[in-house]
Amino acid sequence: MTNTNPLHLYSTKQIVITTALAGPLMGGYMLQRNFKNMNRQRASVVTSLLSYLLQAITYFVFIVATEVIVIRSGLYTYSHSLGFVAVIGTLLLLQLFNSGLVVLSSRSSGIETTEKHLRYYPMLNMIFTILAGVVITFFLVRSGPFWFRFLSVYFLASFYLYHRLAKPFAKEWQRLLVMGIGFLLTCMYPAIQFINDYIDIQYIKTFQLFGYNYLAFMLYFFLLFIVLDVTITIIDRTRFRHKDKSVLNVSRVALSVGLTLLVSGIVAGGIHQFNTPKVNKYVIGIPAKTSPLKELKIAMAADLHISELTKRAFIHQFVKEINALEADIVLIPGDIVETGAQNEAMTYMSGQLAQIKSKYGTFAVLGNHDYGNVENKKAFLQAANMTLLTDTTLVIDDSFVLIGRQDRRRYRKSLDTILETPTDVLPWIMMDHRPPDMKAIAAAGINLSVSGHTHHGQLFPFNYITERIYDLSWGYQQQDQTHVFVTCGAQGWGPTVRVGSQSEIMEILVKFEN
Repeated sequence: MTNTNPLHLYSTKQIVITTALAGPLMGGYMLQRNFKNMNRQRASVVTSLLSYLLQAITYFVFIVATEVIVIRSGLYTYSHSLGFVAVIGTLLLLQLFNSGLVVLSSRSSGIETTEKHLRYYPMLNMIFTILAGVVITFFLVRSGPFWFRFLSVYFLASFYLYHRLAKPFAKEWQRLLVMGIGFLLTCMYPAIQFINDYIDIQYIKTFQLFGYNYLAFMLYFFLLFIVLDVTITIIDRTRFRHKDKSVLNVSRVALSVGLTLLVSGIVAGGIHQFNTPKVNKYVIGIPAKTSPLKELKIAMAADLHISELTKRAFIHQFVKEINALEADIVLIPGDIVETGAQNEAMTYMSGQLAQIKSKYGTFAVLGNHDYGNVENKKAFLQAANMTLLTDTTLVIDDSFVLIGRQDRRRYRKSLDTILETPTDVLPWIMMDHRPPDMKAIAAAGINLSVSGHTHHGQLFPFNYITERIYDLSWGYQQQDQTHVFVTCGAQGWGPTVRVGSQSEIMEILVKFEN
């Protein structure tokens, strides 16, 4: 008997237009839907994987091409408008090339057919796909190099996640609904970030916090779904290969619910670890040289990232914990203030930090997040009773020398220039926001170095990345006669979540040895 149900397909023309305007990921999505509707499951899976790979390659080539054609050539400096047009033109040329690849793939795989029972999806059906791709691409281009890289991964992961969540649903409108909700949730974080730069409204701050924490939810859903899909693929090819597909779909839904509960538990635990810093204590010995001190107790914390989203209860607890240490000196090596806003919330925060007590006072350096509206942020630090050091040295009580380094991504003096005073007279203690080259500072004669910045990844498994970037991602290490400390942070950036680490304050008891 002839099958009278029409076979729904996207035409090659529809796929090519979508790829040219919205990128290979969106065009690949339509192509894999065609394969799925033709019951060519293996071709559908391969097409999905290849579309992700092609989109990643496109973004990589686009970054390199933009750097060479627009940035290094001086075109963007000469004219922002011409530079932006050149960037968009470069991207469109890459996507036209991708369209050619789609045409070849479509024709060589026999996706076009002359069968009698065939119906193409209406053009209206592809509008959402094109709109999603255009909005995402435009936002990436406007965001700048760092955000382009970050958001490229973010959007690709989101697309995979919601495409995966939509799979168990039988009806097309249900899948489109899941993808639509996913698109709105995905766009919420970058949209709120953009709006927040221009509008200072409190309820927007609440959405901003939701958007930040969505990043953590999405990360663990994404990682666990990859593991789940690999497992299901293996099972599907073996034990349940000939089982009814509805059984597999029910299993997928049950597993999705289970993963939702698991991820919720991970994030809830991470929120607790983010907001409850613990005190980690260390004891070290360094040469006294001519210092009259027998010992020095240092309280060190970094990466507070204070903004209107910072909980007042956290600030109270932080100040209480620092004061309970009865430290001789408090060091805060950078990323202290996230926003340069001057309002009641930020005034309250600076007032609380000003209550930190120690023998010699509180000293700080600027981190990479402390730049941008930097004068307001410096005013915040002054109101918080912090002494800011920027590539300067300070002799404390004729007992030790404190160095405060400019952030590495800014112009800063060489360490040799700063160390004009011989290092064999008094002990040298250095604050540098980013973890230093340990061999270099050991050769320079630095006795003790404190840093932050890494957050130790903040969210597992990013700690594996920071461990490969820096000599020391977190904790304590000795290089020759130099003691190096890197804190994972008193809080962190973005999601108010820590997984694989806990917010901390470091207490370092330095014993001066003759």
